Amino acid sequence: MKTEFKNWPQAHLLGIPVDCLTRQMLLDYLLDQRGRAGSCHLVTMNAEMAYAASQEPEIMALLQQADLIIPDGIGVVWALAQQGVRVQRLPGVELVEALFQLSPQKNLRLAILGSSPQTLAAFESQIPERFGDVELVYSRNGYFQPAEEAEIVAAICEARPDILFVALGVPRQEAWIARHREVLSVPVLMGVGGSFDVLSGQLQRAPAWMRRLHLEWFFRLLQQPSRWRRMLALPRFVIKVLRT
Repeated sequence: MKTEFKNWPQAHLLGIPVDCLTRQMLLDYLLDQRGRAGSCHLVTMNAEMAYAASQEPEIMALLQQADLIIPDGIGVVWALAQQGVRVQRLPGVELVEALFQLSPQKNLRLAILGSSPQTLAAFESQIPERFGDVELVYSRNGYFQPAEEAEIVAAICEARPDILFVALGVPRQEAWIARHREVLSVPVLMGVGGSFDVLSGQLQRAPAWMRRLHLEWFFRLLQQPSRWRRMLALPRFVIKVLRT
């Protein structure tokens, strides 16, 4: 874990440290990691993840080992507001998109591990038109066996990315990053969940009016009804926050 000084405040939510910084501060910080020793593990946290961590010590330990935890979901923003802490919501999907947009001008070397083969193929086909001359130095879908991990880690090390997006779902992606970060020595390691499903067009993002009304979770549920059990974490999270 990096222990360098941060020039922004932190808050705590259900025992989890949350970094309270703006989008531009975050982008500047991530770009500044190139050339520094070690890796920065960035977690984009929503309410479901925060509640899971409060119930499962293994997930809590993964989050507490991370270097940066940002408020991805409106539930986290709301919960911090209950403490009188106002933070800017920083959706992971928007951060990924911004870093791809910055790649040509900042010479950012990017890598992807995770998502389905179909999602990666759809996203990569769109890169030249949407983002220009992106240096995507490594790309591998998330369907692999534990025995293949050493080969994957070696390939990522050889590719020398500045940022590795790990799209394996929570908490698998956080555990994978924690397990391999010391060997990888990638400046920024970021768990991104289903971001590439959205960016590739495999899933639709909620319309702007639904995002303004904080109804992205409902739009996601309409597209993926099988997520309804996972959504039960949201009212439990609210109750836990109000009782804390």
